[in-house]
Amino acid sequence: MKSSTHIMVVDDEETICEALMAWFVKDGYKVAIAFSGEEALEYIQGNNIDIFLADVKMPGMDGIELLSRIKEKQPEAAVVMMTAHGSIQTAVEAMKLGASDYLCKPFDPDELSLLMERVMMQKTLQRENIALKERLLEQQEDAADGCWKGYRCQGHPFKESTVLRTLCGGELRRIIRVSPRKRAVRS
Repeated sequence: MKSSTHIMVVDDEETICEALMAWFVKDGYKVAIAFSGEEALEYIQGNNIDIFLADVKMPGMDGIELLSRIKEKQPEAAVVMMTAHGSIQTAVEAMKLGASDYLCKPFDPDELSLLMERVMMQKTLQRENIALKERLLEQQEDAADGCWKGYRCQGHPFKESTVLRTLCGGELRRIIRVSPRKRAVRS
């Protein structure tokens, strides 16, 4: 799983980028680095990043602006903000904009590895949640199709705007007839 996770480190300090890249490569991640927000945005035009680590204070585009731009372009990406000049106000602002976490420099490599594991777990749970919701919706649509066919088979006439209430699988469902071949189902 780590080998398929693509991380991007965005920091204007070259030594920080190189150190983080070495740690992440050693941990088995695919890593890209950028020395500015603009460079990071240019890179993500053709690449999908799973997790960003972005410095808050950078010349030009700061990390908070970068965070909001990342969320516009890749909303599913996790973004961890890092700074040597941490303030509660900046951390709160970052979290409101969708940051996954906030890390103060200097940090321990083991602490960083644990943070990355937690962020990856959170992303996995989000993907599983979406997949389960989609499966549930498909099952509900299949159940509604069965109820609809059963109602039509009973020979009950209806018009385009007819609202039918039927008991299906122990649940009361309201089926709205939209057209002879399409319908909307509401529970």
